[in-house]
Amino acid sequence: MGAMTASRRAGPLAGLLEAGREPLAELLEVSGAIHAGPFLHAYVLALAAQRAAPLLVVVPTERDTEAVCDGLAAFAGEARVAHFPPWETLPHERLSPHPATVGQRLRVLDRLRARGGGDDLRARGGGDDLRARGGGDDLVAVVAPVRALLQPMDPRLIEREPVRLEAGWLGGLDGLVEQLAALGYTRTPLVERRGEFAVRGGIVDVFPTAAEHPVRVEFFGDDVDTLREFAVGDQRTLGTLEQVTIDAARELVLDAETAETARKLAERLPAVGDQLTQLADGVAFEGMEALVTAIHPAPAYLPDFFPAGAGLAVVDPVRVTARSTELREQAAALMTAGWGAEPGGAPGVDASFLTTGADEVDVVGFAEWERVRGRAPGPVWELSALGGGGAPPAVPGRGFDSFRGDIAAAAAQAQRLASSGLDVVLTTSGHGGALRLAEVLRGEGIAAPLREA
Repeated sequence: MGAMTASRRAGPLAGLLEAGREPLAELLEVSGAIHAGPFLHAYVLALAAQRAAPLLVVVPTERDTEAVCDGLAAFAGEARVAHFPPWETLPHERLSPHPATVGQRLRVLDRLRARGGGDDLRARGGGDDLRARGGGDDLVAVVAPVRALLQPMDPRLIEREPVRLEAGWLGGLDGLVEQLAALGYTRTPLVERRGEFAVRGGIVDVFPTAAEHPVRVEFFGDDVDTLREFAVGDQRTLGTLEQVTIDAARELVLDAETAETARKLAERLPAVGDQLTQLADGVAFEGMEALVTAIHPAPAYLPDFFPAGAGLAVVDPVRVTARSTELREQAAALMTAGWGAEPGGAPGVDASFLTTGADEVDVVGFAEWERVRGRAPGPVWELSALGGGGAPPAVPGRGFDSFRGDIAAAAAQAQRLASSGLDVVLTTSGHGGALRLAEVLRGEGIAAPLREA
């Protein structure tokens, strides 16, 4: 894949990558385990992304994603690192994920499609190559908890582009309403939540799932005339927009193919016949995503949406494996309570709709971690902080002291490092702290030019 190049979009610490590129080249040349302390994870991940972007970074839990995203952004740039959240629901809860979660996930998939991701999925479904329409993207890394990778997904999501509105859009009001319904949006008298839309005369209000505010689309005849953001509370206009991207509110594609499959399944699966009939009629309902493996016996998983050659990096593989095992146990227990079936199907309960015989699907709902890991389209690295006998190769380096606001101590440490011939770069979270730090350093006789990030 293309290398990550320094630009105005790169992070403030991007220049430091040059120092480690050659020393760590052999370590990153092939898949394998890498022994690196937590303080070096972001640095090693940024170098890995230069070799195999967009890099999929897997962490144990959702809480771990923030630190990894922040660290990577310091090198790659905030806009070039994306967080892919998991569903809040387990496979058998019969609850749909929050529309905001769906919007964030599908926005990442849209960026991956622009990078050429999902070729195998398109080939499987006979879909068109949409990369030319994507316009390219500079996505460098996607950070996701292992839970997001175990979740089976509709493989045809790679074919479904968001609706992009701008002045002069010629689809017409009725056409927009039809597209919003197909994307799983709910029609309501008043828009209050993400995933809702309302129609009044020649105006369509819609709250895109990945947007901060709802949007008022005003038509002049069949053409979009204006796009305005407005506040949910008082409906006050917040400003005009040049373009609006409307991602889907559901992750199960509602179209003729899904309707036909649901209609056939309803005849032989009476236990979920009512839900399947709703899908056959094109009606979105709460918990419809639980039927994804019934509609798609060969589902997709997150690595399938990445382009060929994209790398996968597992941070703390021991915890990732333990967390995946825990999630499968939780899903199995919930299946028993939610569907009234023991794994494999209890007497009198038809649980076959959870898995229609495909090798990669099992009745638990979450896939096995090793099976998903094996779908990586490029090199796989495992970053572990553990050493000892027979330890994997170590990345040289040590953690910097945590000064907890003690600027004088930070200045003293910087002076010691500088006196040993090292180039020292100090960063702060705000401009005021940087000014104070530079002042203290200059008071100690250390040249400390201030640079804006």
